[in-house]
Amino acid sequence: MNLISLSGTNSKVKRLRRFVSEKSVRVASGISVVEGEKLILELLEPRNLSVIKDIDTREVSLIEIYLDSTQPRLIERFENLVSTDKNVCQNINIFKISPKVLNNISALKNSPGSLALVKTPSPIDLDQLNFNQDIVILADINDPNNLGPIVRSSLAFGISQIVLTGNSCEMYSPKVIRSSVGAVLRCKNVHHESLTSALSIFKKNGYYLLGTSVKNGEELKNLKYTSPTAIVLGSESRGIDSKFMTLFDGVLKIRTEPTVESLNLSVAAGIILRDIYAAKR
Repeated sequence: MNLISLSGTNSKVKRLRRFVSEKSVRVASGISVVEGEKLILELLEPRNLSVIKDIDTREVSLIEIYLDSTQPRLIERFENLVSTDKNVCQNINIFKISPKVLNNISALKNSPGSLALVKTPSPIDLDQLNFNQDIVILADINDPNNLGPIVRSSLAFGISQIVLTGNSCEMYSPKVIRSSVGAVLRCKNVHHESLTSALSIFKKNGYYLLGTSVKNGEELKNLKYTSPTAIVLGSESRGIDSKFMTLFDGVLKIRTEPTVESLNLSVAAGIILRDIYAAKR
């Protein structure tokens, strides 16, 4: 472990800016950005790294940590952790940067004072998923502030396999990692362009295809769904295109008071996932 001071013109700082701002750089390198002391420390915990290693052949690991040079207690905490836990923190360098430079790099309005580069899980195909387990399929989910909480709720309620279709946003963007509180790094995820093709593959593998709708559908208690289940959620603005509705074995609607037309997507997803989790136990 080395503690190194960097200026705003250093090549590492310039590279860091690109990881924060450019999707193509993140995707090509398999590296993304995590911000905030709590999340970085969670990723350093052995229990989290072991979970990640179990779901993917490529272990998620922190590469470099960048800290606000004016926060000595923050720097000391990371120094102590990295120097004492050799098994988890080997080969991690810590860099000190001025708060002005960190604020210029950060994806947030105000940097929390700590930022790290993290290796993300390798891309996988549909046939690498476990077809005995439930799956969440997200169709055209393009708001990272919805995607992150949905993935976190999925993991909380026992589903660690996520399929993104269509124009869904980048799973490992800094915004999604932050809004999921790191949950995206503990899930298997696949980007499959065609929802029709994905549904066909899951149907052939014995899945109950459960669609969701704001207007038309049944309450969960009235659906005779089976395991494994593929739960499909549509975009924030349009939901699931009506042309797909005939492909589902059942369509679920959340019952609400008539004074509220619809729920926020991530809120609705949390309710659905919790209800299915409870019903299967």
